[in-house]
Amino acid sequence: QVHNYLVSDVGVLVHNSYVPRAIKDIKNGKSEVHVKTRQQAEEVLRELFTGGKEHYPNNTNGMKMTEADGFYPNGRYYHWDEKFGPDGLLEHHSGTGRNAHHGKKKHLQIHLEGGDRIYIFFED
Repeated sequence: QVHNYLVSDVGVLVHNSYVPRAIKDIKNGKSEVHVKTRQQAEEVLRELFTGGKEHYPNNTNGMKMTEADGFYPNGRYYHWDEKFGPDGLLEHHSGTGRNAHHGKKKHLQIHLEGGDRIYIFFED
């Protein structure tokens, strides 16, 4: 298991600083954040969307987005985009348009109520 630490100028160690930073950024309105690992993306998901009062229990892995939108027209679902196709892009991503960069990086995509989305990108 890999652990990341940030050593501040006041001598404080913070375990896996990517997670608290991502949570803070999402709470402050960012729609795209970066963490190091899939496990850290899961931690952010648990903290903000599957624990507590905001509950997003619907994992739509394996569904096309049109199918997921049909089942959950008000959002409140998520899926993992982490499998690359033979074209070098994530499956079900075109690599064109305003979100073209989403097809090149593994991510957790969370569909919020009302249509907005949050992307948590990760490396492994």
